Amino acid sequence: MNKTKQNFFKSSLCYLLGNILSKVVVVFLLPLYTNYISPEDYGRYDLYVAFANFFSTVLFCEIWIGTMRFMIEEKEMKQKFSVISSSLTVYFCSVLLYLVSFSIFNVFMGIRYFPLVLAFGFMLTVQNYYLYAARALGKNVLVAVSGFSSTCVMVLLNVIFIKGFHMGYSSLFIASICGILVQAVMLESSVRLIKNVSPSLIDKTTVRKLVVYCLPYCLNSAAYWFLTGFNSVAVTEWISPEQNGYYAIANKFSVAVNLVGTCFSLAWQETAFTKSSENSEQGRFYSRATDLYVKFVFCGLTVIVPAIGVAFNVLVGSEYSFARRIIPLSLMGAAANLFCIFLGNIFGAIKKTKYIFVSMVVSCLVNVGLLMLLINHLMAQAAALSLMVGCIVNATIRILLLRKLIGLKVNLVRIAIYSLPMILVSLIFFRFGTAVNAVTLAAALAYVCYMFRNLLKDLIRMIKSKLGGRAVNA
Repeated sequence: MNKTKQNFFKSSLCYLLGNILSKVVVVFLLPLYTNYISPEDYGRYDLYVAFANFFSTVLFCEIWIGTMRFMIEEKEMKQKFSVISSSLTVYFCSVLLYLVSFSIFNVFMGIRYFPLVLAFGFMLTVQNYYLYAARALGKNVLVAVSGFSSTCVMVLLNVIFIKGFHMGYSSLFIASICGILVQAVMLESSVRLIKNVSPSLIDKTTVRKLVVYCLPYCLNSAAYWFLTGFNSVAVTEWISPEQNGYYAIANKFSVAVNLVGTCFSLAWQETAFTKSSENSEQGRFYSRATDLYVKFVFCGLTVIVPAIGVAFNVLVGSEYSFARRIIPLSLMGAAANLFCIFLGNIFGAIKKTKYIFVSMVVSCLVNVGLLMLLINHLMAQAAALSLMVGCIVNATIRILLLRKLIGLKVNLVRIAIYSLPMILVSLIFFRFGTAVNAVTLAAALAYVCYMFRNLLKDLIRMIKSKLGGRAVNA
């Protein structure tokens, strides 16, 4: 196995373990949410999360992505922390802008529990900064462990506050803030940003380069919010918070898709950033990776859909039964969205981030327009459908741009072949109950193992090699 593939497997395994432990725990919180929090209250919580995400991403220009990108290029540790010191000047300016603008926004919106929502949004930026810095320093195992520890704290506090004290959805913000704080402390203990950053390490040229690199992410994040977060606002304001509660719970199952796609994307992002400076045949490299990613996500969906068909009635309270109608569209939208992010990472790797904004604007216009057209007829289902279509448009534009820039080739025939089993299991999900979905799940698992038989062999070979090396050393 070559070094690039081995590093990719190592990164994927770390992220997979960390994300599986975290995401699975979150899914098992659904009975708590759906039995103790009404759809209306959960819809309002999801709306406030959408607001927090908007301000915490747009105003910070996702400076953490630029930080990781420039840190990876540096070989010496001092230069890596010079990048961090320089990027923190941009970050702290964004913090001030965030506090002022979000507070002004609240004057008009009257957000309930606003101090908690404000703190939650700020902690998201702290979490992102530490995660990307830690990844750039190769602390992948710590990222996984700290993520799981953060989730455990969040789960414990949610159970205590919701079930024990009946605090309602305010406890979701409190628990998230505490969980993120635990992760930040764990990462700081190893990364030591506070100890190693210094004003003397700030480089004005690096600051300028970071701003130029990350500024497109600001506009892109705003457009991205209109592709995703706006749907929660529209459903809440134009229909009802209750319908947004159904939409939010349906989207919770998308964490399974995010698990599959994000593990691949996070590991891929580091590989792509490194590979871009090592390999001149970019088009061929990225084309192979794109094909593998599409295969990875479609196969994941083929398993996830029947798995949810088996588990839905166990995990979700009866008040939220309408959410079942939304789930397949929500899963497909999440998969298409992850594919857009994956393609966006290629633009980041080749330092052509200005191009991502074009596709994002077009796709968010498609999303908003289609949502407004259908929302009165399909209600919350319109939000899932418009998101899926918008993301497909986004991905199509990015593929066409990358074809011109680096000669990216996407095999449409293979995409069609990969999508057929997923469409089949979706039809079964809608038409049949738990027993039939259970049989479908078993068949889907066998199909996926067959599709990835070569990668599974490589992974087993790598594990055996590691275990054999340890036995020799012992």
